[in-house]
Amino acid sequence: MINELLAQLRAEQFEQARTACDYLGSALKSIGVALPGLKVEQTESGDFRLALGNLDIDPGKELAFVVLAGASVLHAIKAVPNAGELLVDTSTSRLGKFCGVEGEQWRLAGAFGNGEPWTADPLKVREPTVNERVRADMAAVIGGKAG
Repeated sequence: MINELLAQLRAEQFEQARTACDYLGSALKSIGVALPGLKVEQTESGDFRLALGNLDIDPGKELAFVVLAGASVLHAIKAVPNAGELLVDTSTSRLGKFCGVEGEQWRLAGAFGNGEPWTADPLKVREPTVNERVRADMAAVIGGKAG
């Protein structure tokens, strides 16, 4: 059961990484920035990451400009997660479930039913890795909360 869950999560993460790679490549190409080394790579822990490859100085500068120019737009359009969605608050390294929005902050509650809920900056929240998801799922199974 655990191996099947892990394989499913890794397949989902690979598909998300491949889609992100395609989107990034297309977006950069549309503004004349080429990243010939852009690809999906698997880390030693089994997670998938986008590898940008070796950048020449000028495309590196152009990419930095695009990122800086789009940062405020990204903040404005970052999608609000669904209630109960598992997230990682990178400012505290805590794994939590999304509870709602409080002003400009997101409210998270401990993924394992532990601790008090807290607020997090949406720009410092990310989706969990495959390993973090498996850990949460196993805690739910052990705690009798599966399913």
